[in-house]
Amino acid sequence: MELNLLFYRLDTSLVRRKYALSFEEKFGSFLVTIKLKTMVSVVILNRYDVMLLSPNVLLELPIYSWLPQAQIFQQINQWWQHNRENKISTLLMGYTLGKAQRLTSGLDPSIGRIFTHGDIHNMNEVVKLAGVKLPATRLLDSSVTKEDLQGAIVVAPSGITSSNLMRRFKEVSIGNASGWMQLRGARRRGSTDRGFVLSDHADWEGLNQAIAETGAEKIFVTHGYTEVFKKWLLEKGLDAEIVKTKFEGEQPETDDLSENE
Repeated sequence: MELNLLFYRLDTSLVRRKYALSFEEKFGSFLVTIKLKTMVSVVILNRYDVMLLSPNVLLELPIYSWLPQAQIFQQINQWWQHNRENKISTLLMGYTLGKAQRLTSGLDPSIGRIFTHGDIHNMNEVVKLAGVKLPATRLLDSSVTKEDLQGAIVVAPSGITSSNLMRRFKEVSIGNASGWMQLRGARRRGSTDRGFVLSDHADWEGLNQAIAETGAEKIFVTHGYTEVFKKWLLEKGLDAEIVKTKFEGEQPETDDLSENE
């Protein structure tokens, strides 16, 4: 089998088809050319992955596979330490409820000051009343100067880069923590310097493990890649159905501060 990829950066959702001999298709501004000597299933995964599967091989989605959380926090703290040594402010973005508290708890206070955006500060205060322990942080209010923020880290809501907050920094390195950061296009469109793959959702292996360990025979799937996951489960002999919701689970978050994961 000969595989010839001229370009592949895909701007479509998952496509699964069977081709014989050869085909050419255009995705966005990029052309994909594949030449085959035998019939295979061609699986084009969202935005950048192409897989070739021989006939009758079950479809998998390996694109979403999370590293241990400790490794991600090590990456974040190393990034922050580097910025501090170069007197650069660090801006780390995540959802206000859940993700922001998770990020704050994983930061190393010995590196420097931890500031929180007002929305996250207010949420943290409520969470602490419920007994959750978080490192000491300071509210990013009007008394905080650009000099205060040099070498410090600010935890802020997703999409904050389009606000006046950016005027508070002399020089800043921007990071975003989300499962979407596994997609190169999401990092690029988010205009971030660093993307940390930290999701509040189960990955492909985790979903299948949960189903196996519960022994469920009827599975309802929702919130992203539902058609693919349903087909995968049916091929395994399970009864699966899709639950449609208003959420677009297969689209990366936008710069809407009100959006939740």
